[in-house]
Formats: sequence, structure tokens, C-alpha cells
Amino acid sequence: MWIVIAAALLTDQITKAIITSNLARGESWPDNGFFRATYARNSGTAFGLFQDQGFVLTIVSFIAVAMLIYFFRGGGIRSIVVRIAIGMMIGGAIGNLIDRVRLGFVVDFIDVGPWPIFNIADSSITVGIATLAILTVLFPEKLSPNFDRNAPEQEQTASSDLPSSEDAG
Repeated sequence: MWIVIAAALLTDQITKAIITSNLARGESWPDNGFFRATYARNSGTAFGLFQDQGFVLTIVSFIAVAMLIYFFRGGGIRSIVVRIAIGMMIGGAIGNLIDRVRLGFVVDFIDVGPWPIFNIADSSITVGIATLAILTVLFPEKLSPNFDRNAPEQEQTASSDLPSSEDAG
């Protein structure tokens, strides 16, 4: 998972550095088209919500990262897919948190048609959340902290050793 966190974080920060050093704010490359790189500053959250709430969003981001790390480290999750999803979410959250602390806003640049402009960190967070949502619906057992598809089935608990009502009569 640490490799996934590092990959998401580094890709996010490197792409943002490329954009900020090559484009002026509001400039796009190419000038027209469905897919463009457009340098934008976002002082809010996804989709431009909660603009100019930098302090609150920074605190919320710190809490979110701490909770994700706690969930991962304390959960004993063995599913590689869940670990990758959580790693993507942590890496993306740290990437945007770095921008908020360092710049006071988040650098966005992926401009796709009518969709709001976003960045690699946003993508990592979204893909991580979508993966966990799909797993929750289709494969809830993969979210169990003790899930291990290679492990033999758990033996019955000690309560099954108690005599049943048939034994008593």
C-alpha cells in the first residue's frame, strides 16, 4: 500500500509542477478540444464546492488522512484490492493537502468536456472510493478485516460446543 500512496502522491505533485511551470492560470493546452490541460486554482472541494474555506478544508483533510491511515493500519485488511483503493485515497488526499498547506489552494488541470477541472489526486480519491463502493455491494466479504481467500474456513466458535436443546432432553 505504501507504494500506491507514493505513486499517487508523486504523480499528482509532478503533474501539478509541470502545469504550473508551463501554463498561466486559466491557460489551456491545446486551446480547444474535449480533452485539455487547463491550469485552475481551487480554494474549495471537488466540483468547486465550499470555495474560500481553506482553513476548514485543511483541518478536514488532516482528519481524513489520519482516519484512512488508522483504518488501514488497524484493520488487518488482507485484500490487495482494498489495500490499493485505500492507498489511492490516502495518496490523493495527501497530494491535495500539500497544495492547501503550501499554496492555500489546490492546483487543478485535467479539463474534460463539461466536467469540472480536476487533478490526479482527485482521480485517485474518486477511483479509491468507487472501488470500495463496488466491493461493498458486490463482494462485502473482501472488506472484512479477516478476509483471506487462501485461508481455510474458520472453525465454528466455542459457542457451538455448548449442548443444544436436543442434547438436554
